[in-house]
Amino acid sequence: MIELAFRVERLREEKIGDIVALSSYIGWDYNREEIETILNTGIVYGVVNAKEELIASAAIILYGEALASIGMVIVHPDYKGRGIGKIITDSCVKSVSTQIPIMLIATDEGKPLYKKLGFRAVSYVSKYICNSYNANYHCVGNEEHIVNYEECDLEEIIQIEKSF
Repeated sequence: MIELAFRVERLREEKIGDIVALSSYIGWDYNREEIETILNTGIVYGVVNAKEELIASAAIILYGEALASIGMVIVHPDYKGRGIGKIITDSCVKSVSTQIPIMLIATDEGKPLYKKLGFRAVSYVSKYICNSYNANYHCVGNEEHIVNYEECDLEEIIQIEKSF
């Protein structure tokens, strides 16, 4: 088997179509608008092969100086097991100060890699997808209403959240 050369590069707007295609290939649902937002708010890295095909991606988004988040870590199935996930995740980690905590949401498939890189689970997230919903649904009885959030509401919100 011939080993191809790989290159990590910062991705720009002209690669949006390639990122969406890579995402779709593995069954993820990123679209053009989401990728544009990520490119505008963070740094997106890609790994390209000798044929200039995008075979992996990862993004890091800074939230001021307090936190960074890694996401969109994708490696094309034909290239798994070659250390590409580690290389591209390392690119994200090394792009921010060592003083900034980094979080990510891991798939089951990605957990072993992230553990090797020093990440640990601190909480869990669930993703819910709905193909359709009734936009005309109205509560009967306990009508829901929206109010503006005030800083003084925080403690009460935390208590309500804890009750679930």
